[in-house]
Amino acid sequence: MNSRTIRGTAGGKLNYDPENSFLVTDRGDLYSGYGREEKTSRNQSLEGYFIRRKGASGVEDEIHERRMGIVRNSVLYLGRPIYAGDNREGLIVFDPLDESVQLTKLVFENFITGYDDNNEPSDFLTLHLYFKRVQVQRELIAEGAVRTDTATVRQKRSISLHRVTYKTFDEIRSGIRENWEFAEKALASIARFASDSLQIQVTPKEASPSSTELEESPVIFIFTGPGDPLFDEEDQKNLRNYIRRGGFIFIDNGVFTTKYEYTARMEGLLRDLGTTVDAKMKIGPIPSDHAIYRAWEKMLELPPGQDDLEELPRRQRELTGLFWNDQVVGIVSSKGYSSIWSKGDIQKYESQYVLVGNIIEYALKQR
Repeated sequence: MNSRTIRGTAGGKLNYDPENSFLVTDRGDLYSGYGREEKTSRNQSLEGYFIRRKGASGVEDEIHERRMGIVRNSVLYLGRPIYAGDNREGLIVFDPLDESVQLTKLVFENFITGYDDNNEPSDFLTLHLYFKRVQVQRELIAEGAVRTDTATVRQKRSISLHRVTYKTFDEIRSGIRENWEFAEKALASIARFASDSLQIQVTPKEASPSSTELEESPVIFIFTGPGDPLFDEEDQKNLRNYIRRGGFIFIDNGVFTTKYEYTARMEGLLRDLGTTVDAKMKIGPIPSDHAIYRAWEKMLELPPGQDDLEELPRRQRELTGLFWNDQVVGIVSSKGYSSIWSKGDIQKYESQYVLVGNIIEYALKQR
């Protein structure tokens, strides 16, 4: 197992796939690097390694999920390019060395040092690093590990995140209730991402827009379905109080519908909430260099939404924010990110999860 930091340099983009790593020993052994998830690894994966050693009980399932949480949080993988000034840290994992091994060569094949005009890897290097095995005092390592693990546990934050379960006009007129399954899955996957990547323990909850429970959350999520949303005066009063007390509202259309004009309705709701709190509040596009896009990890562009994946007409290229001075206190997205989050594939949709990570960290810092 090796720990490596990849740091971007001026004028280029770097990237690396740890599965292109291998160790050569003075005995002639050849060890290939492990991938993370089974479905995305070309050869061997850590998920497959743990699955083969997993029992059939519910406890074993829980242990397996904990192990994979550690893997996702600490092991390198081929992700987005690393730009100048950024870095990515993590582990590259190999099988254990034989006790007799004294010398090793670590080889990085096809280390990406440049991209072409189509954003495809175009420039590569092969790197060789040489190591000599030395005896270490295991007692000191164990003592240091205990201190590190204790500090990590102590630093992990705990928060609640609420999704708002509003009523719809269809429900009032005919008793047809909204299907919240996609919204439940979306918030559950955000909670898993926050635990693995942000080191935040999230308790996902749901509440009506008039509930005082919303005060517990630094961010509340309104994931809209096909039904026309209804927010009465009591709902709006509570949402205004939530903003006034430092809360952040994120609105996204989990379903693309023609039953009502989603963007105009939700932007109007956010504008009315804001201007009632403070007449100086304004609504408008969030510039790409705003602090919200680098609160946790720097983003150079808005990630694709479900509208982009489906190639829908009139796709939005930016998010609309509610600004209180220069601070964003609410967002209306018409990108369908909640539909993507509901799929739960954090590795495949990494950039969409980076976005919600930035939003959560931004909201926590502003509160």
